[in-house]
Amino acid sequence: MSKVEIIMYHYVRSKNYSIYKKLKFLDFISFKKQLDYLEENYNVLDPSVLQNKKPNIPKKSCILTFDDGYKDHIDFVYPELKKRKLKGAFFPTGITTLENKILDTNLIQHILSVSKNKYLLIKEVESLCIENGLKKKEFLKKYLKYSVNPKIKSSKPINRYDESNIIFLKRLLQFGLEKNLRSKIVKILFKKYINIPISNFSKNFYMNRDDINKLLDNQMVIGSHTFNHVWLGYLSKQDQEREIKKSLEFLNYFKIPSENWIMCYPFGSYNSNTIKILKKNNCACAVTTKSKVAILKSGNLFELPRKDTNDYKNLY
Repeated sequence: MSKVEIIMYHYVRSKNYSIYKKLKFLDFISFKKQLDYLEENYNVLDPSVLQNKKPNIPKKSCILTFDDGYKDHIDFVYPELKKRKLKGAFFPTGITTLENKILDTNLIQHILSVSKNKYLLIKEVESLCIENGLKKKEFLKKYLKYSVNPKIKSSKPINRYDESNIIFLKRLLQFGLEKNLRSKIVKILFKKYINIPISNFSKNFYMNRDDINKLLDNQMVIGSHTFNHVWLGYLSKQDQEREIKKSLEFLNYFKIPSENWIMCYPFGSYNSNTIKILKKNNCACAVTTKSKVAILKSGNLFELPRKDTNDYKNLY
């Protein structure tokens, strides 16, 4: 049985580098200490091992993965990996790399990082919803559906790192509201709480085409994170097919083979249709956000769990 700890990273930056101090990120010094610990205690594998049909996995092994294609990854992560002769798997999105658009989920993260009272923020979102045509009882239905109150049957599992009001706001603004409405509300809130033109904000926030090519030239693995960073599990089968097809076109743009590629589910969201579509499109495997040690066997290659970088915080 081949076991491996696949580790998930997002923001990795220097405290001095970040102008958004309240945003959650892994400080670069801590990242280097974590790599020291992993190199001393694990076999840090080339992620391309996940593309092998019968991978040879040594005992006590790990794989490093980096989601969303942030500029942090080329400015901080890549030089440090190169210096240590380590490899990583990077999962950028097409819309940020090729179209220079910012993801609503990143706008939401920044709004949440500066909002001091999340309950009042929920009430503000409710008011904006009603102003834009959503009835109060419809908002209540969404609260019951997306809240994390354990007494509510439809409540989803609680995220390990976010409190309940933050989880509700993320779900509502990421997929719970109709697309145009949630996008409008996010932009209103961003203007109020951050007060920076979105075009200025998005500049240098994500890796560009040259950055992706640099990673490829240095034998890093580039996988799919969809084109638009969507919750695949909430899309129809047809919409999922279109999204994954567009994502493959993004990989093809960088001459990445459309066979034996790796998928990383945005938000960890997928369903049985997603897996069928991936298999149909010659995907090698897919990684989730479930926090477990991965077991590489044929029956679960499209539901590989990943440990969070925070799981290793107290080990070094």
